[in-house]
Amino acid sequence: MFDKLYRVTRAGAHWAIAYNGFLAGDFPTGMAATAAAENLAREARGCGYDAELVIEDDQGQVSERRRYRAG
Repeated sequence: MFDKLYRVTRAGAHWAIAYNGFLAGDFPTGMAATAAAENLAREARGCGYDAELVIEDDQGQVSERRRYRAG
């Protein structure tokens, strides 16, 4: 179980980060959104939370999961 879950997802013509039911950011590529989400996950880990980053492909299918464990 992870304390924080960040999901990189396509949102129309751009990419965003989903967190707690909200979409954040307006990134031109999935790679840009992934880099931003990685920063959030690492920051959460630094604050003592376990975080998971879920990356979707263009069709909305999960293509990768990355885990960031605290401590």
